[in-house]
Amino acid sequence: ASGFISVDNNSNNIVAAGSNGTIWFANINGTGWTKTSASGFQQVSVAPSGAIYAVGTNGTLWSSSIANGGQNWNQMGITDVRAVDLNDTKIVAVKNDGTIWYKDLSSTSITLT
Repeated sequence: ASGFISVDNNSNNIVAAGSNGTIWFANINGTGWTKTSASGFQQVSVAPSGAIYAVGTNGTLWSSSIANGGQNWNQMGITDVRAVDLNDTKIVAVKNDGTIWYKDLSSTSITLT
């Protein structure tokens, strides 16, 4: 597999965004690359649990999971996102205006700073 523009990993998987906007994942040794149904993405992050968050080329934030093969994507309701990072309890995103968006997954609070 080649042509990637963004990559992240957890203890089991590598997840990458292709230069054509597709999302791919593989096992941690880089074999078994699988293309998901997703397209139109520029950056991707994966949590230890296998949750995947990706930034669309239009700045929207989306979520999926390695468990479902990256086939079901849900828009997170936030726009103007440049980059995202996460773990199993928190999501942090940088917006295009330079502010930080933060969500604690154990609550419904969203904070912009």
